[in-house]
Amino acid sequence: RQPARWPTLAAMVVEIWETVGNAAYLLCLGLLGLSTLWFILLNYIAAEIHHPLDYYSNELRTKPHFFILVILIIGGIIAGANRTNQISLFVETVPELAIAVYTQGFCLIFTALFQVSAATALTMAAMYSLMAISTIIVVMIPTPNIS
Repeated sequence: RQPARWPTLAAMVVEIWETVGNAAYLLCLGLLGLSTLWFILLNYIAAEIHHPLDYYSNELRTKPHFFILVILIIGGIIAGANRTNQISLFVETVPELAIAVYTQGFCLIFTALFQVSAATALTMAAMYSLMAISTIIVVMIPTPNIS
């Protein structure tokens, strides 16, 4: 027979995991906001002398239409997931997987932002959000019992 305190302890642990999962999600959103702001400041607002590459030389500098496309992809995925409550459902159902997915996304974006560029970080975020959804679907497929 289990003591009466175990259900309360289990509920408390699940609540902690959910809180950590939500915090990881908000941390990723904050890093995406920082990457976007850094990209805009560096490429469109700063003096031309401080731009990483010349816009007119066609060499590796992100064009405005590509930046807008990446922001629309990321924003569309985030807005769609929030509007349909998929984020909260994901964190409430499998908080450990949510923490792993958000932490990996944070590490990828952080690394790209500080080692390569803001444009790379945003592109990586767009690609990772699509890959993370695919990976979550594969991980959540139940395996049949083969006896």
